[in-house]
Amino acid sequence: MHHDLEKNLVVTCPHCQAVAHIAPSAVPRFEDLQRFRPKQVGLVYRCDACHMPIFLR
Repeated sequence: MHHDLEKNLVVTCPHCQAVAHIAPSAVPRFEDLQRFRPKQVGLVYRCDACHMPIFLR
């Protein structure tokens, strides 16, 4: 995973194996994280090549 010059994330997609940009799809709000203080937090991104979800923790 790395940032390119436009600050987009680029990863090898686990679904299609393409090296592609990923776009945030579900990101928790900071206010909710502060209020509930979960032990683990996950983010969901969408692969720009195959449109499948990629879960990051």
